Amino acid sequence: MQQSALYHAIRSGDAEIVEELLHDQPKWNYVDQQRPALIVSAFDKPDILQLLLDAGADLNTPGPEGWSPIVYAAKLGSVHVIQTLLDSGADLHIRDDYGWTPLCIAVDYERDKNILQALVEGGASVTDTTTDTGKGLLHLAVCRAPHVTRFLLRFKDQLDLNQSDFEGCTPLLSAKGEGEIDALTLLVNAGADINLVDSRGETALHCAIEFETVPFRDLLLSQPEIEVNCLSVYLGSPLHSACRRSHLDCVEALLAHGADPNLISPNTWDQTPLTSALLPSEYARGDIMSSVEDVVRHLVRSGASVGMMVSSTFYCPLATACFSATPSVIDFLLDAGASPDCVDPVSGKLPIHFAAANGIESFDTVLLAFQDNMMIPDTYGKNCLHWAAQYGNSYTVEYILSRLELPSERSQAVEQADCDGWTPLCWAVCPLFNHYLNQMGSENRDHVNTVRILLKHGANPMVQCRRGKEILTPLELAQRCNAGTEIISLLRETVSAQSQLVAVFTSQSVRKYTCSSTICDFCLGVC
Repeated sequence: MQQSALYHAIRSGDAEIVEELLHDQPKWNYVDQQRPALIVSAFDKPDILQLLLDAGADLNTPGPEGWSPIVYAAKLGSVHVIQTLLDSGADLHIRDDYGWTPLCIAVDYERDKNILQALVEGGASVTDTTTDTGKGLLHLAVCRAPHVTRFLLRFKDQLDLNQSDFEGCTPLLSAKGEGEIDALTLLVNAGADINLVDSRGETALHCAIEFETVPFRDLLLSQPEIEVNCLSVYLGSPLHSACRRSHLDCVEALLAHGADPNLISPNTWDQTPLTSALLPSEYARGDIMSSVEDVVRHLVRSGASVGMMVSSTFYCPLATACFSATPSVIDFLLDAGASPDCVDPVSGKLPIHFAAANGIESFDTVLLAFQDNMMIPDTYGKNCLHWAAQYGNSYTVEYILSRLELPSERSQAVEQADCDGWTPLCWAVCPLFNHYLNQMGSENRDHVNTVRILLKHGANPMVQCRRGKEILTPLELAQRCNAGTEIISLLRETVSAQSQLVAVFTSQSVRKYTCSSTICDFCLGVC
């Protein structure tokens, strides 16, 4: 609908022209879905607004997104406009296309208490709930200026301070990282339950830690009834979350309020707070490792067990540190009593296997403390050379082979197959594409040079291994895993004597595996 003469007359504020045009009875009550009703244009012109109402303005026909004039008034009108519309029959219970009432809109736009009062006195219900999200007015208010929450709490007897929305969030939980601390304080002081959980099993304290809202965290910890050791399926305890984020001040605050440094979270792969600290969620080795070490040291001083074992991929702190931390953290744990001989009773993995996956610095550090044969395999037949090759740690591969004195020992090492027939070469031709894992290494990943070293020491490029139901050679693995032209060329050159086989591979298109971002519990790769 094009803007009419009446619209321009309203905007210009010329009441006489408006009145004259109204006598002609234009289709001025028409509402399209692109512009508000004409009456909205008169909100700032009381005399013209009254003219339109006297002429029979339709107050309850919805416009764009289902907004009727009273909804616009709740967002931007004055008390006078709201009262005028109500006196003329505006429906305060009408909902927009998302199921929001005028009072929901007024709360969300943090209108002043006089506007809110006018709506409530006009018949709006303080128990209004948005039908799209299930949020009550307090859910909306906690992220807005505190005067809104303060106004609503005048009707505390009518409100459910612990009302859950469709995600199981109470007003305290729905604040996430956006809650206004003064509004949250009002809600807590009014008696909101600070220990309720959402559909993910997370409490307000979990949210405060995850969204790094320190004032909210401190508010919750100041409450005598706070439960600091509550476990979420996805996050573990609040202490797990704080450790995962390498926030020392948060870790200190939680421990000071009774957090258990040895609490086990059975559904996360970092089951203890110490393991969580060693597997930070945001990993930038140069930027965060000093914070990781500070958190680890504080946890141990506070009673975290360096020898605790759990049923998880990262079964003990030392193995985790060997996989992800610096040599100084490994040394600290060893000095605190961690054993380099601690073996996972299920997988048979040792800290030295995790260290080989990390790189030369971690491997050399733990090897100094390891008294057994460094080539000892895990339950699945993988030894440190397999692990180093898998992660493209060429310096570690070279170092391991250099420590084997006899040529026969080196030949045996590069030909050693795991339970599926995978030799170190098979693992080396399947590069990792996981950003998180690739940042952990103490050396740069170099799968090309790793393959070159293994071939130089006699690795068989025609060995066959199993991947599911397939039987594959390293060359076939490299092609399917998109290992790159350099690795594929190295393998082809080495098997050039089998020209017929090479011709087959060069003449046929190869089905490539789809790269996944999921970390495998078995091989610690991406499967």
